[in-house]
Amino acid sequence: VGAHEAGQAAVGIVAQLLDAAGNGVVGAPLAVLIVGMGPAMELHQAPELVDVDLRKIVEFHHPGRVDLLALQLFTGLALGAVYVLLAVGLSLIFGMLTVVNFAHGAFFMLGAYIGLVAAEKTGSFWLALLIAPIVVGAIGMLAERWLIRPLYGRGIDYPLLLTFGLAYMLVEGVRIVWGKAGLPFDTPEVLQGATNLGFADFPTYRLFV
Repeated sequence: VGAHEAGQAAVGIVAQLLDAAGNGVVGAPLAVLIVGMGPAMELHQAPELVDVDLRKIVEFHHPGRVDLLALQLFTGLALGAVYVLLAVGLSLIFGMLTVVNFAHGAFFMLGAYIGLVAAEKTGSFWLALLIAPIVVGAIGMLAERWLIRPLYGRGIDYPLLLTFGLAYMLVEGVRIVWGKAGLPFDTPEVLQGATNLGFADFPTYRLFV
């Protein structure tokens, strides 16, 4: 097959990829990669043999792609903020107490269940949002006073193993009290729906969190 026919065949393949991609989000990067690594090299080596400008095929306009990218970045930022919150608490405990708190995540889990119970008892999401951290903080203070403090000065392994076991105890305690299945929770009315960020609609509750 001559260079002309090979170039025409490559153009056809790229066009089919772009058509199959629909909005171009998935297929376009693959098509651009193929154009950049294959026929574009033929075009550079023998431009007079290929009479189709491949760049015109690749340079298609998809305004939704930018919005989708912005939404993905914002979603990652929102999720990353939660991870940063967890990591900051863990690092603060280690920095101040020199304790690797393996039960850190279990305490967060316990706070979610306590918040659920508080919301059911009080009927107020906002009041539960205030009660849950206070109760979990009090439990954490008791755990530090009666379990972790006696281990200060004995090396980092002792509180590490203790908090590792404490995490298992908290997880199993939650399973005993609330069961293994997830519990439903209604989003407050004021946080329901989505908020227009200019580039996409984002769940209001997740934006609040």
